[in-house]
Amino acid sequence: MPTDPSLRCSMDHSILIPTYNRPANLRRLLSYFERSGLDLPVLVLDSSTDEQKTENRAVVRKSSLDVAIHEFDSSLHPFEK
Repeated sequence: MPTDPSLRCSMDHSILIPTYNRPANLRRLLSYFERSGLDLPVLVLDSSTDEQKTENRAVVRKSSLDVAIHEFDSSLHPFEK
């Protein structure tokens, strides 16, 4: 499967966070990473419904971490992502 070059990170390690309709949990996890001084890029893989994607984008924007978000169609089967 080809790799999307826009998703590559410049560091050797990164944190991947898959999420589906859980903006409160995403907010709490990113807040924990901020408090713990995480110094790794974070990639949020979002399969949420449209309303929840909007909330997740807001959570990511407010984070002080190096966070990117990649959104998937919520109707796709997990193995098709």
